[in-house]
Amino acid sequence: MMQTLLNLITFNRNFAAEALHGRLRPAQARPGPAAWFVDLAITALAAIPVAIISVVLEAGASLARRGACSGPRSSAPAAD
Repeated sequence: MMQTLLNLITFNRNFAAEALHGRLRPAQARPGPAAWFVDLAITALAAIPVAIISVVLEAGASLARRGACSGPRSSAPAAD
């Protein structure tokens, strides 16, 4: 969830993961090298607030039983 929210406010998809793994360098960034530095600043400033928002959204999804890890949704008995 956190990465999805960060993707909404950065130029490059999965910026944090790609930059940390060295797969995205300033020369490769779109629309240009300046975007890499803008994405770096946005990610650094928004990481903590976005993490808090993500936890709240995931908790709400879990309570509504709409989260990815909320368990099986089928009411059919398990096969032996």
